[in-house]
Amino acid sequence: MQTEIKLNTLLVNFPVPPDASMPEPLQTIMFWLTAGLALAVLAYSFVLARKHHSAIPVLLVIAGAAAIPLEPIVGFLGHVIHPADGSIKMFSAVNRTIPWHMGFAYTGAFGAVYLALYMKMVNGPVNPRYVWVTFAISVCAYILAEIYPVHAGLWVYYDNQPLWLWKGMAPLTWAFMNSACEIMGIALVYLLLPALTGWKQILVVVLGPMGALMGHLGCGWPMYSVINSSASQSPLLLELSGLLTVALAFMVIWICTAIFSRPHHTL
Repeated sequence: MQTEIKLNTLLVNFPVPPDASMPEPLQTIMFWLTAGLALAVLAYSFVLARKHHSAIPVLLVIAGAAAIPLEPIVGFLGHVIHPADGSIKMFSAVNRTIPWHMGFAYTGAFGAVYLALYMKMVNGPVNPRYVWVTFAISVCAYILAEIYPVHAGLWVYYDNQPLWLWKGMAPLTWAFMNSACEIMGIALVYLLLPALTGWKQILVVVLGPMGALMGHLGCGWPMYSVINSSASQSPLLLELSGLLTVALAFMVIWICTAIFSRPHHTL
């Protein structure tokens, strides 16, 4: 008597990324611009560290740099690539090449937001209005800063994306997700800061990326779920997923305001 065993195979139908080459000299220009930004933010963190007699500012910038592994994850789920051909490669993961200018960009962008909120944190609870203003500025900065790089092909969004008003710019969902994940990163640090004494302050470098991933996936799951399923073929469901993602980004910031409103005196 023979027993037939049937193996089920899970097939994930992710769309094939388009062929693309890294544009030059734009990549080189972006490399030096982002490197300069990262160094400036890092230098400013040392100024704040000296002023407040704390290693936290420097650790926050390092935490921003440590968030770069988030990029291939969201790029794979969200259908974004940095062209591998001609890239000044930092590393590769899940079939995504991450160039050095993205590593510097994470350091500068996350570090700037972290330090902006840190300067308020040292004086006690952070006013919710300040958090919302920081979020709004970050969203606008992402929208404007990505127009030329996306139009020139420095990174490429492809397949069906919600709230994609013009193919020469990033879909609007990304500006809200990126901004929410930055602020969630520093909010998680603020929440746990009373426990981070002595050598445990080094955990800031871990908490930043953890919070960033929580914020990004916490608001982005509607979009990721739809664009990676047959539902992406429905314009209505696609756009609704984008609107829900933006709404959840606002919810993430609301959660962050609640965290920042809790007083503590450990800084």
